[in-house]
Amino acid sequence: MINLENYKKRKLKELSILNEYIGNKIYLSNCDTEKDILEYKNLIIKHLRNDNREKFYHHLTNNNQINFQNELFDYHYTYERFNGFIKVDKFANRFYNLSNQIFSETYFTNCGMTAIVSLLTSMGLMSDVSIDLLYEETYFETIKYLSVVNNGIKYKALYIDTIASDFSFEIDKELLSNYSYIIIDTTCFLGNEFNNMIHFILKQNIPCILVRSHTKLDLIGTEYSHMGSVSFIKPNKIEKIVEENLENIESSCKHLIGVYGACLIPENFPPFFLNNEIKSLNKERIKIVSNNTTDFCDILKKNNIDYQLPNHKQFCLIYLGKQDIKLEDLKIQIINFCNKLNFNGYNVYHAVSFGFDYIAVDCYQNFIDGTFKIRVCLNDGPIENVHKFSDEFLKFLKNQKLI
Repeated sequence: MINLENYKKRKLKELSILNEYIGNKIYLSNCDTEKDILEYKNLIIKHLRNDNREKFYHHLTNNNQINFQNELFDYHYTYERFNGFIKVDKFANRFYNLSNQIFSETYFTNCGMTAIVSLLTSMGLMSDVSIDLLYEETYFETIKYLSVVNNGIKYKALYIDTIASDFSFEIDKELLSNYSYIIIDTTCFLGNEFNNMIHFILKQNIPCILVRSHTKLDLIGTEYSHMGSVSFIKPNKIEKIVEENLENIESSCKHLIGVYGACLIPENFPPFFLNNEIKSLNKERIKIVSNNTTDFCDILKKNNIDYQLPNHKQFCLIYLGKQDIKLEDLKIQIINFCNKLNFNGYNVYHAVSFGFDYIAVDCYQNFIDGTFKIRVCLNDGPIENVHKFSDEFLKFLKNQKLI
């Protein structure tokens, strides 16, 4: 558990490093509260986006033969929308902490979902692959898209989504033997946590394809840009027909990323993305989010609130059952609740994702059985702020007669 002083010390390190990336440095003063610090962080990121926009400006058609080569990436293109791919050598090996001897190829996209759609389309339509879900609790857009493209019969792939509440890094060897390809949406855990899992899959001589939204956990809470990737990891020994199909899948996926106009453009590649100090601070930050989420759930438990804490611990789900209310009206109640807290100095917002520097609250309805749930995404703030938020949240549930 961290207090305000520890929080300030850690976040000022973040600000100091990020500040070095902008041309006109921001003078950091009066960083007394969580809100002060996050306002400075937003200001630095705003300047950084503007600097990168100017630094990496280029025409859609490369009539001037512009190429970008720097310490972060190489970028060559003829027509940006179609073949403007950022190249980071051995990115997947570094990001997922894999041996450099392992073959990998990564394509960066303008969000995690375009990486997923491009991959699933190439597998379902181009390579005749049938894709099974390991977890029923898979991201809803992925499930919906699979229902459209999943019509292969010759080869089988297993799709593993880390958003599943009971996701585990352990996977059964016998289960793996039924599949030619393993796909993992790695979004909900840090990249280096997949090291053992990926190596185990490769030891079974099965290719591993990794898709990810980097915006959630890898941008140190800044939401600097929409950013995704798809990485193809190949074992040293592989059945010839499976290898040929993998090459076709990769080629088709790359082609579709271009067709969809989904290439990540240079200005949206965060200059701090590969900074080791930032990665270390971010790792600590994610750990604190997990601890704060666990602490919040302990408070819910003491108050007999029905909740679920997923294994990734990046958010928790509060089950409300059936309610005499419309989803739109519940959302309005949550927005008003967040706005009131925000006005009173809290960093709480209605937001439909996770991984933020602030606390995010949203709600959903299961349209099969009509039940409601609220998602609460804790941040890496001081524990006293988590407790204050918990008190206010319990009051909100009682005042709105949701419990």
